Amino acid sequence: MVDARLHSEIIRDEPVHAVAAPQVAARIKAASSLEAGLRGEVMVAYNLDRPLIDTWLRHQRLGHVDTSPGLTSPDLRVLRQMLQANVGWSVLPDYMCREYIAEGRLVKIAPTSTPLTNPYSLVWLPTALRNPRVAHARQTLLRGLRGG
Repeated sequence: MVDARLHSEIIRDEPVHAVAAPQVAARIKAASSLEAGLRGEVMVAYNLDRPLIDTWLRHQRLGHVDTSPGLTSPDLRVLRQMLQANVGWSVLPDYMCREYIAEGRLVKIAPTSTPLTNPYSLVWLPTALRNPRVAHARQTLLRGLRGG
């Protein structure tokens, strides 16, 4: 939903990856197609709406993987633990799985197209910038996040 009262600026793009434990990823890869492999395993999501998963699926042109999550948790660390315990597959931000992929505890599920990134935005009400402290904090954050 777009709120015309708000202004925003993208401050960072975080890669996201579909991941699973090595055994689960091997079963997905061995399926007749990526879509069939994903449908054959439990989907693990942080909520029932699955926005990150749906975005990844659309980006991969896999919009027909319409199963409901078999497990949900609003804590991505819990999802990561479940994945490591061979419970299904999910899509996680890079910062949540980079180390685990490097150690072989999680495996990227090979994408069918280019990698996907998730943009993070700083959002503010323009009227809030009338307060000099808020305006200064916003500028300091933006300058720091841009690296300069």
